[in-house]
Amino acid sequence: MTTTDSMPITPMLAKAAATGATAYGVMSVLGPTGTITVPMVGGVSVPTFAAGAAATGSVASDLAHTYVFPHLGLDQKYDATESAVTSVAVDVGSFYALAAATNQSLPGELGMATIASTAVVSGAVGNYLYATLLKNMVEGTTA
Repeated sequence: MTTTDSMPITPMLAKAAATGATAYGVMSVLGPTGTITVPMVGGVSVPTFAAGAAATGSVASDLAHTYVFPHLGLDQKYDATESAVTSVAVDVGSFYALAAATNQSLPGELGMATIASTAVVSGAVGNYLYATLLKNMVEGTTA
């Protein structure tokens, strides 16, 4: 496991990738079509924006989890109620903040229900994929 000051960077990035891919799929189904302008990037599709926002939220959630619940591994975020609630709050809050920072009207265009459901579903699925599939690959162990 790659660590920087006991911070598990590689697992966080693996979870972020799984979360982002899930958010892309969820937003493809739930979200509006079209493109939005992202500063310093240009026009991107709404699902692509969702993938980036959810992946960023995943890393923020993992950082919060690592410092607030150091006794629980990253694969155990949804095992304890308080850890799961913290994770969901950070996921949704990060997604909303990035949407608002990108374009002040974007949260209204997407709708809070779409933002929350995309963040929650992609966070939970990303965590599940990490715990059941990616953890062994990242850590180089076998089940």
